[in-house]
Amino acid sequence: MPDKFEKEKNENEDDRLDRELRYKHKLFGNIDFVGELYSFGLLSENVLNSIFTSLLGIDTTNTTNSVSDITIDAALKLVNKLGSNM
Repeated sequence: MPDKFEKEKNENEDDRLDRELRYKHKLFGNIDFVGELYSFGLLSENVLNSIFTSLLGIDTTNTTNSVSDITIDAALKLVNKLGSNM
């Protein structure tokens, strides 16, 4: 499977990096939000489990493996966020 951020036909390197940066910024913002929801008791552990399995690519129902350095970084950021709130 090609990498999610692999260069497309008419895309230059700057465009690819910009797209990757926007994705990372959005993902990390969502991770911060999820961490805050959990710290206020608004999110169950089952939902957190689902998020981790999705980020780390261990979801058995998903046939495409979309694990990247960014998703692993996001999972680590979530662990750090949860660790400071527990």
